[in-house]
Amino acid sequence: MKKLIRAKIALIILVIASTLACKNHHPSDGISAAAAGQPTASSQTSADVSVCDDYFRLASKCIETKMPESERATEKQNVEMTRKALESPAFQTMAGDFCKEKIRNAIRQDSYGCYPGEAAKRGIQTACNLLTRAELEQILQNSLQDGIQDGFVCKYQYPLKTWHEPFRIEVYFKDGHEQMDASRGALKLFKKGPNSVGQFVNGETLKDVGDDAFFTVAGIEPMLAARQGDVAVDLLGATPDQMVEVARKILPRIQPEPAAKPEGID
Repeated sequence: MKKLIRAKIALIILVIASTLACKNHHPSDGISAAAAGQPTASSQTSADVSVCDDYFRLASKCIETKMPESERATEKQNVEMTRKALESPAFQTMAGDFCKEKIRNAIRQDSYGCYPGEAAKRGIQTACNLLTRAELEQILQNSLQDGIQDGFVCKYQYPLKTWHEPFRIEVYFKDGHEQMDASRGALKLFKKGPNSVGQFVNGETLKDVGDDAFFTVAGIEPMLAARQGDVAVDLLGATPDQMVEVARKILPRIQPEPAAKPEGID
C-alpha cells in the first residue's frame, strides 16, 4: 500500500514537472521569490509560503530520521520535485491548499512514526485517534496497548492475549462506496463453503450499522466492513457484536475528505 501511494505521488509530480518544463516556467519566479519579498504575478500569500515550508520541513525530517536508508534517496527526489513544481506561478494559487492536503495525508498515512503528537496538535483525524483506548477497552472488554498507526490502519495489541491478533481498524476517509463495492465483489469471487459462519451469515447486509455494512471472513476471523456516507471502515480482531458496537461509535465521527481539490493535482 505504501509503495503504491508513493508511486502515485511520484507520477503526479513527474507530470507536473514535465508540464512546467514545456511551458518554460522558472522556479525562481515562485515560492522562493515570494519568500524573499520579491513581487510575483500570482496571488500567493505569506501564509501559503509558510504552510509549504511547514510541509517540506516535516517531510524532510521524516526522511532523515525515520525512513529506511534504501528509500531516502527516492523520497528526497520526490520532495524536491514537488518543491520545484510549486515554485512556478502556474501552481502558486493552489500551493497553500495543496501543501495543507499534503500535510494532512502525510500524518494520516504515517507508517514510520514520523509525526507523534502532530495529529492531535493540528486536529487531523487518523485511524488511531477516532476512538480512545479507554473507549475501545470498554467495548472489547479487554485491556489494550496503545494503538500503532500503519498508514490508514491502527492496530491495538491485547497484552494479556499475546496469541491473539491485534484489534485492527482501517479507515477510508473517502471513496467509501467504491471500497464497499470492491469488498462485495471480492466476497462473491472468493466465497467458498457454507454461507453461515459462526454467529453471522457471510456477506449478509446488517441493519442499523451506518448506511451499509456486512460481515465476511478474513482468514479464519470475522471482519466487518461498514460505510456511512462516503467514509468506511474495516474492523478485525473482535467478536461480531463488539465490532458492530465499534462501527456504530466510530462512523459518525469520521470527517470525510473535502470533495473539491485543486485542479490538476489529485
